[in-house]
Amino acid sequence: MEVLKIFLDCVFQWIAAGSSDSGASDTFAVAITCSKQITGLLQNSLTLLSQFETHLAETVSQESIINVLQFLAVEAIFLENQAKDRETVISNQAIESLRVVSMGLLRQVFSPSNQL
Repeated sequence: MEVLKIFLDCVFQWIAAGSSDSGASDTFAVAITCSKQITGLLQNSLTLLSQFETHLAETVSQESIINVLQFLAVEAIFLENQAKDRETVISNQAIESLRVVSMGLLRQVFSPSNQL
């Protein structure tokens, strides 16, 4: 869970950076060069989040896991997905997919059958 959180936090930072101008970080510059691999990792993360959504009510009872998923989902929903220029780490389509999965995850977190 912690690795997923760290990865998605990095993705959120790269999306927020939004450009590779002189003010962008070195990490963003490296992320641009590795965008294909990062996109693959994001797709795997989306699959993992989808599986959490599917099995959340039945198997996850630890409040710490639910809290992490909840905060990741909220942050993902409110990401700015309009690229400020042509160079982005993550495509708008991938951001929209993350947003859809996050909404489903939040629906499960707050469903009556998952009240702790």
